[in-house]
Amino acid sequence: MNKKIIWGIVIVVIVIIAGWLLFRSSKPTYTCWPYCPNMTDQDRVAIRNQIDALESSTTALKTYVGSNFQVQYPNSWTKYEGVPESTVVSFIDPHTNGEVTNSFAVKNTCQSTNTDGWVPMGEAYTKILCINGFGVQAVYSDIQVKNTEDQMIQSIKFTSSTSKASNWKTYSDSVFGLSVNYPINWAVSSDAKGDPRYNVSIYDQNQPVGQAHIYNSFNIAGNENCASVVTNGWTNDGTYKFIKKVCFVEKRLLLTLIAPDEATKTIEDAVLESVKFTN
Repeated sequence: MNKKIIWGIVIVVIVIIAGWLLFRSSKPTYTCWPYCPNMTDQDRVAIRNQIDALESSTTALKTYVGSNFQVQYPNSWTKYEGVPESTVVSFIDPHTNGEVTNSFAVKNTCQSTNTDGWVPMGEAYTKILCINGFGVQAVYSDIQVKNTEDQMIQSIKFTSSTSKASNWKTYSDSVFGLSVNYPINWAVSSDAKGDPRYNVSIYDQNQPVGQAHIYNSFNIAGNENCASVVTNGWTNDGTYKFIKKVCFVEKRLLLTLIAPDEATKTIEDAVLESVKFTN
């Protein structure tokens, strides 16, 4: 065989091998994440670790400030406002494909029901909450994003105008001589739906299916010995996730706040701050 042809073949083989090694050593950005063709599990883990490292750094979180609330979101996520019209703001993880998205949206109104934690939605999982009259929907297709979205939910804070009930309802009680503000999507029951422990229960109507309303509630009861049962702030008594008991000794009045999560605790603390005595 002609030596020139042999050397030509050798050079071509060397170039191919060098190109392959260079490709393997590079760290390309996969816009199709996490379902990229020909991506190995090792590649996927390596890229996800890079993303996690970025999002866990001190500069990784941004804060979105709206007219009524603020929320933190990962620096690498894309923000969209008013798309669609029912949505105040949404955040999309760009490292995803076009069918199943890691996303977080705050909507103008609550949906018909909340979910009981994370629930399956096709190839993804979703969590739907009603917080202070706003609907929140989180979706993840990558299990490693779940904690990020839970942190986003916990980071939601409402401005003073919302906390002071600018769009809330007011409940007035002549027997106890007080008034209290509460979210527009909550309701009042004068008999706490048969619960004998409370005279009045103000509760979230949009709670997970199958969950008693008492788990998201602000309860009022006459109690001459309420000073003996108060809690030191929010606590976990083993029955409810969070519970706070506040006593007004002179009024012989016990207020019991029950919440399943940090977001509801924030709402009920705002309800407590709005209590005013009329006599």
